[in-house]
Amino acid sequence: MLGLSFTPTFNSLEVSRVATSQTKRVTTTRAYNGHRHADPIMLAYAGHMVTHQIRCGEPAVEREQEVIRVTLISQPKVDCNEDSDDSSDDHATSSKAEARHGSDEQQVFLTSIEPRSGFHFLSGSQAFSVVVSFDSEQHRLIDKSTPGDVQVGDVVKLEAGLLGLVSGAPCGQVVPVEIIADGEATSKNVKVAHCVIKARKALIVFNTRTLPALQGFPSHVTKALLLPRDHLGIWLLGLSGNYAFAASLGKDFVSQLLQHGIFVLPGNDQLFACPFPVTPFVFKLQDLQQKRSNGSKWLSCKMLRRYSKEFELSCNHDFKAHLRCCGQYHAAKGGTWINDRLISLLHEIHTDSNIPIRMYAFELWDKQTGKLAAASFGLAIGAFFHDFSMCCLIKDRRSAGSILSKAIGALLTECGVQLWYWGCKIPYMSEYEKHGAEEIPRLEYYTMLRSAMLQELVMDPCTAISSGKAAIAAKRT
Repeated sequence: MLGLSFTPTFNSLEVSRVATSQTKRVTTTRAYNGHRHADPIMLAYAGHMVTHQIRCGEPAVEREQEVIRVTLISQPKVDCNEDSDDSSDDHATSSKAEARHGSDEQQVFLTSIEPRSGFHFLSGSQAFSVVVSFDSEQHRLIDKSTPGDVQVGDVVKLEAGLLGLVSGAPCGQVVPVEIIADGEATSKNVKVAHCVIKARKALIVFNTRTLPALQGFPSHVTKALLLPRDHLGIWLLGLSGNYAFAASLGKDFVSQLLQHGIFVLPGNDQLFACPFPVTPFVFKLQDLQQKRSNGSKWLSCKMLRRYSKEFELSCNHDFKAHLRCCGQYHAAKGGTWINDRLISLLHEIHTDSNIPIRMYAFELWDKQTGKLAAASFGLAIGAFFHDFSMCCLIKDRRSAGSILSKAIGALLTECGVQLWYWGCKIPYMSEYEKHGAEEIPRLEYYTMLRSAMLQELVMDPCTAISSGKAAIAAKRT
């Protein structure tokens, strides 16, 4: 049997598979324990949310990769104030009968594993009709004024923009239509002549709305909020811009973000950006290793060959102190997102043996003065390496920052890193395209990182440095 669970919160609609033999029904809950997760966003809504539990008794087709189509159709705004109680006041935000013709449709797909496209990123205070069907059986959603052809399973448009599901054969001039709205399921007889068919062979149709967006924030922020309760997955690819947003620095939550290729830039703000570029800038290091003409370019760098003996290299000599120094360096240049809370969090993740994430500070030292010349910071998850910040403290003809980057590129290639990620491309990065760097589609990036994180490194970078395998000699203790 097929079962679907829909949870529309203020910015998301989750869909998951459940097994059931129960008949179709809908229940509604409006309480969410925000305190349990210390979730400041849901606390701002006093814990209000709406959950529709859907059970469909239709037999499911047994397939290895069963595909279900979910269609979200924006409804015209209607007056929702009638018969509302205190628990639903948050939903009564639409203006009176503001006519808006036409439908704003979003097509999403659900497999037996997880959604194949993102649909968490919805507007606040938005009414939707949701149509669910097997992909192979779904006709295109086009208004069809063919009243004489009404069949069981047709989706028909009703007053106020609501959609209903034809639940029985026509009887005379009327047809029974099931209407699910605000968690309540009712049935009414609708004149066949008034039926406008929107889709055919649907499994279930219901009408719902998201909670109001947070006041004072633009829609692109509220639509892209990630919460600790979210089950991260490939639906993240549905993010429309280069950033998601979050308000929690919980260790488990941030660890999950990192494992899905998303970093955090908290600074001193409660609500902060989380980079997830549409076209990430990456190096496919093992591709370079197989192409000697490209792979050798790391070590053939003129500045690295000329000045490498004037420097020493270390790894995690003092991760927390040097990342704090990096934050101060960027603050002096105009601003930084690196603060003590983030530094402590990253170190805590690094030292937790139950989390497969390790932090790295690569430190370049001036051999003559003993001073720190440059430092680069990143994290590794299996054979995926995420570079997240850098600072150059000694600026002279030797270009310490560039030397360190080239040495790290050679080192990570030697250690078996598959994907080296630098975030969004900015102008200075263009010079690294001759070393194999490229912008790739987000889907390719996400697929590669999720594969690379399951592979083991040939050698830990810190061990490689201390054992003399780096292009620059290890710092003497």
